[in-house]
Amino acid sequence: NLQCWYVGKTFQVCNNRAFFLGVRLDWYPVRLLPSALLIMRQVRCMLFGLFLLLHCSCVDNEATGITISVNVNESLNTPVSIYDLFGEISLISIDSSQFISNSSIRHTAECYTCGKGYFFILDKTTQKIHVVDSLGTYILTDNHVGRGPGEYTLATTIQFDEESGLLNILDPRGRILQYDFNLDCLRFINEVEFLKYQNLGNSFYINGADCILTNINEMSPLSYLNINTGEYRILEYEVPEWYFDCWYPTPHYFEISNQLYYYEYHNGSVYSVDKEGVKPFLRFDFGRYTCTLDDIPEYDDAFHYSDWILNESSYVLPIYSMVGFGDIILARCLYKGGQYTMIYNLRNKNCSFFSRTIEDLMILPGIASGGLMYSFVDSSSINDYICVDILDSSSRIAYEEIINNDGCGFIVYKPY
Repeated sequence: NLQCWYVGKTFQVCNNRAFFLGVRLDWYPVRLLPSALLIMRQVRCMLFGLFLLLHCSCVDNEATGITISVNVNESLNTPVSIYDLFGEISLISIDSSQFISNSSIRHTAECYTCGKGYFFILDKTTQKIHVVDSLGTYILTDNHVGRGPGEYTLATTIQFDEESGLLNILDPRGRILQYDFNLDCLRFINEVEFLKYQNLGNSFYINGADCILTNINEMSPLSYLNINTGEYRILEYEVPEWYFDCWYPTPHYFEISNQLYYYEYHNGSVYSVDKEGVKPFLRFDFGRYTCTLDDIPEYDDAFHYSDWILNESSYVLPIYSMVGFGDIILARCLYKGGQYTMIYNLRNKNCSFFSRTIEDLMILPGIASGGLMYSFVDSSSINDYICVDILDSSSRIAYEEIINNDGCGFIVYKPY
């Protein structure tokens, strides 16, 4: 397993070469850099960017959806308070006595999901699934790694489907494995095989029998599969020419009011998607701050690219995370070498773009369930996202447990 580093860089490993936004680079083996600058394991590519706004204008167009023109300077000069964004923020401490102390989950638990009142956390290092309840109490750890029936060789993405009540695990060999959960184990139920339709799946969304797949395909990156009948078809829409050079295996989906949305991390476009097709919903336009391929200088190695992004780039680079909950769309981007948050309110059309609130807090994207957002955090980073002053008494206890035990937990964001 080659390990690669990034500093806001986008990489795709292909024949021992690295690609950044469609530009071929020399590939470098692992280099000892601070942990904040490392990305490790598996074929990953990181695209950074997205959204800002508070002072903006909207234009509705059938071909592109609603275009939101962003005034970057005015947005950045407008102070934002945590109380402007959320009605309540609380904290859940995870009981770490059973597994956290001997696990690297705190650094690799990018894949987690929730349902039936439980959190399911994928440890990408050990490939184990940890289950805790809504109070953070440890329930069990299960392991289905292998090559036999009901086993996966590599789990990359997990999702709990509320309609079927099943936990779905993506194995990029072209399979989704489905498990039922009880208090004793994860019991294998079904295997959804799609390799015969495409070369590789890197993310998915399941609702009952309907499955939307993100894949590497010359025609379209989206396809529909009915789990029960085997019906399969490509969901066609116009894809930018350089899309497949910027592949990043991350979940691209979020749901608001029972409508599924798909976002493109490379240009800030959001589409509604279902088994019937794909329709433009939102597009964010940053004007002269939008970064394009022509804006990126030609360098001989990846280190110069990262220096340019961190120190010289004045552009907003593409999306790398987005989630929807309540009436809110929340996204993260890279701008002038820093991580920024965009929060767009679908109801009142207000949008905020900032690095930190006036309380000196960043917002951590997570998973949505029941109109709330749950974001995994550990003791090493919790103070970037939480301060004691905004917490109630029970959340303050959870905060102390995480800090004192070198533990982890979930931040719970509740919109107004």
